[in-house]
Amino acid sequence: IEKEAEKKNLTVNILVQVNISNEDTKFGLDSDEVFDMIAEISKFKHIKINGLMTVAPFVDNPEDNREVFRKLKQLSVDINNKNIKEKNADGNKEKNPFPATGLCPARRALDRVRHDG
Repeated sequence: IEKEAEKKNLTVNILVQVNISNEDTKFGLDSDEVFDMIAEISKFKHIKINGLMTVAPFVDNPEDNREVFRKLKQLSVDINNKNIKEKNADGNKEKNPFPATGLCPARRALDRVRHDG
């Protein structure tokens, strides 16, 4: 991704997928791999981490998945507390990889829809 984005002088926005529920049928990093991966990705000038994402388990009651998203949120808070800095396109260090909310943009949008009706 970095090489192709550099060729085109673009910055690619990404989400890092985490398998918070540790399901064999799901993809993503294990929770204990996320810090190292974020640190590595943050070295690239043409990749911007916008947040974490996960695919929650299929359950009959969606409320049963709240704990999965709580764990993802806590992981993002822990990452922000480590104060990892990304490089911008000029090669200078920038801000933390993603906002303190720790939720991916799609999740924030879904929460707004649910809240606003």
